[in-house]
Amino acid sequence: MRPINCIIEEVRSEAPLIRTFRLDRNLDPTPGQYVMVWIRGVDEIPMSFSGPDTITVQSVGEATQALFRLGAGSSIGLRGPLGRGFV
Repeated sequence: MRPINCIIEEVRSEAPLIRTFRLDRNLDPTPGQYVMVWIRGVDEIPMSFSGPDTITVQSVGEATQALFRLGAGSSIGLRGPLGRGFV
């Protein structure tokens, strides 16, 4: 599965090291599913959904720090939803 292009529509600061990214795609995940987030030129990392079109991220390493440097209007790649969800 190739990554799809996605635009970050909004970045909300939840705490000093935690941000929520609202994306321009509603991937309709079920609880328990995740998405592979590709930060171009850095890495591809798995992220759990926090909503149908959002991921909430804690800055803990190189890839998440690079994601934190991106703002609204920036582009990332997505593969998913992946995994077996549950009801």
